[in-house]
Amino acid sequence: MSKTISIFLSILLIYGIYRFNAWQMQFSTLKMVVNSTEAITGNKLLVIPGSGGEHTERPNFQFNGRVEKVIEMLKMDTSLLVLLSGFHDGKEYAETTAMGKVLVRNGIAEERISYDSLAHDTFQTILNLQRRNTDQTFIFVTQQEHLARTLWMAKVMQVKVAGIIAPGKSGGTPEWLKARERLACVKSRLNVYYFKLTGQRNRWLN
Repeated sequence: MSKTISIFLSILLIYGIYRFNAWQMQFSTLKMVVNSTEAITGNKLLVIPGSGGEHTERPNFQFNGRVEKVIEMLKMDTSLLVLLSGFHDGKEYAETTAMGKVLVRNGIAEERISYDSLAHDTFQTILNLQRRNTDQTFIFVTQQEHLARTLWMAKVMQVKVAGIIAPGKSGGTPEWLKARERLACVKSRLNVYYFKLTGQRNRWLN
């Protein structure tokens, strides 16, 4: 009986840490979320992080929501520029190119768009921004469930950021995706701390 109780308590503890980790990231970045770019002074750059979109002409709701929100913002403020960050599979599909095509089709001038096709995940996007060594504020446009860990990683890595919430899935975020994002929060924390300690990425966390 005591062994069963110990196992149960261990599972409960792990679950508690898993939930608390995600909550702490969200709570610590609340003030970094803004409703519009007008709340941010100085030099600023919109950033659309990759969403792992499908290699088709029917990208997922994350891809669509982020791009649609940025198109709206770019049309409202013609001084804004955008960086598209995502992966390239080394063959025919480049996520950043796919996002760029949608922006251009919707009337956004090519000269307002820049590309980072060397970011296979959000943490790599942040590392690439850190290496720019600029005084810009990078404004991440992404869904609410993804935004907290993005801002938290950037904050710890001392990258100047803010966040704007992009539209999510119609009908609300599925529970499986919320659970996946909480797991991603654990991975994000491990990624950041490992990099801070070693100056390198852990290949098991890529």
